[in-house]
Amino acid sequence: MKQRIRNFCRTIRFKMLIILLAFLMVYVVTVSYFLYDTLQSTQSKILSPYQDMLDLYVEQLETSLEDIDSWMRNFSGDFDVNMMAIQNEKTDRYTLTKYRVRYDIHRNRPGYSTLDAVYVYDKRNESLMMIPDDCDHFEPLVYDFWNEGGWESEGWTVIGEEGKYALFRQYIVNNSVYIMVFVDLNKISEEIREIALGNHMDWNICTGEKVLCGTEQFSASKFIFSRSHTLEKSFRNIDMTFHFLVNIRELWRKNIYSVLFLTVSLLVLFVVGWTLAFYTIRRRLLMPLDLLIKGMQNFDGDEKPEKLVPSGRIEGEMAFAIDTFNDMVSQIWNDRILIYEEKLENQKLVIQNLHSQIDPHFFSNTLNLIYNLIAINRNDVAKKALILLSSYYRFMCNLDRKLISLKKEIDFICNYLEIMKLRFPEKLDIQLSFDETLGKLKIPPMLLQPLVENSIKYGFVNRSQLFHLTLSAWTEDGAAVLSVEDSGKGFPEEFRGTFDQNHTFEVPDNPESDNHVGLRNIYQRLLMYCGEDASLKIDWNGEWSRVEIKIRDWEKYAL
Repeated sequence: MKQRIRNFCRTIRFKMLIILLAFLMVYVVTVSYFLYDTLQSTQSKILSPYQDMLDLYVEQLETSLEDIDSWMRNFSGDFDVNMMAIQNEKTDRYTLTKYRVRYDIHRNRPGYSTLDAVYVYDKRNESLMMIPDDCDHFEPLVYDFWNEGGWESEGWTVIGEEGKYALFRQYIVNNSVYIMVFVDLNKISEEIREIALGNHMDWNICTGEKVLCGTEQFSASKFIFSRSHTLEKSFRNIDMTFHFLVNIRELWRKNIYSVLFLTVSLLVLFVVGWTLAFYTIRRRLLMPLDLLIKGMQNFDGDEKPEKLVPSGRIEGEMAFAIDTFNDMVSQIWNDRILIYEEKLENQKLVIQNLHSQIDPHFFSNTLNLIYNLIAINRNDVAKKALILLSSYYRFMCNLDRKLISLKKEIDFICNYLEIMKLRFPEKLDIQLSFDETLGKLKIPPMLLQPLVENSIKYGFVNRSQLFHLTLSAWTEDGAAVLSVEDSGKGFPEEFRGTFDQNHTFEVPDNPESDNHVGLRNIYQRLLMYCGEDASLKIDWNGEWSRVEIKIRDWEKYAL
């Protein structure tokens, strides 16, 4: 399964699918970006008037508070206010001073519409004066504020409790007289409420995370697809923020549907276009490629491949490629036939060469041996020699077969060795070690016999000494090993080594190496039959010469 997935990932079809998904992703991201940018721009344009209205109201309120602050700072330096700080409450002068202070506040307060109340508290005389007289509802808020340590506070501060909040600021004169001004937040909230309800908005006034008044508590949402959107404006020098919650659901309903319709339309056009493109590419490119790939996979050389015939109409380069492939396969098949016929002819030539290598001296010497045996009345031995010679040449006459079993090759070699032992009695020490399981191994004929013959012909030079020859066949790690070992003079150094498809055995071009042509023939026939499974090893350790043939995975070459 994993291999099939890997193969699919290497196909053009998969790569085109990845390209399609990449284009689709880029398209979706681009459209989403423009959609977001369009809606954001539209939202900003719609919400801008509401934000401007809120900013204007807060700026006007801040300006009013600054005017009040400027008036109170000037008023704190008034002569009468300073006299209150040093006079005694029980004197008429103190009473007259309080009257003048009240009058000044009454006279100037209407010019500051935002200001709701002014308290003048003489701490030394414990005297409290309220302007107007009916604003005593701020008094508990002041005492709570002072009890919480607000005696020395500066700047505008939000004081109060649920349902009753105010903006408060105090001015201290000579550490004795406290002038306190109040702006009722409930009155401001009514103004904010009228603005909000007139525009179908929710609202609230907050200090920090605490909601002082308003329709509900809500967070400042900035998400573009929210049902509503929060506008806010904070005061510069007061910890207080106004919020408007603008309902933009209908706005999105009108705009999003049109944008989504456009987006879906473009997406449908994109998918349809890519589908048509993919269908065209599949018909004109992918299907012909699949046909070519299947043709290549089916062409194993054992059977003549069928001509590729497209299922539909194919034109242009792919039609030319399929026609060229059909011509190429036909030419390759014809070449294979020619090569096969050439191999058969070469095998016949090799067998004819082996016939031509039959030593005529061996035949004449054997006949001379038989004659001498008859002459000395050793008829039984002569009869045996004649039977061996007859079997030897009968085998030689049947060499037109391509393969024989290893057992037949060994029997043939044994006939040859028996004849040689009759010619050189007590001079040849022949050892045979043969694994019977290898008897069914198929090998080219005359593969081992030339090695044995050359061992005696070129190794048995000193006829006065005993000559040792060992013929062995055994299995080793799934390989068949065939070995011919003798006590002859060995091989020149340039012939030693292990030879296979990667390390070619070559005969030097000089007269002294003519006697090694048989080794080259054996090497070539071995590679022709076994290919990369075969190797030829030639070795000499100073006392023994060895030629070793190894056939790996020998069971696939068994009968």
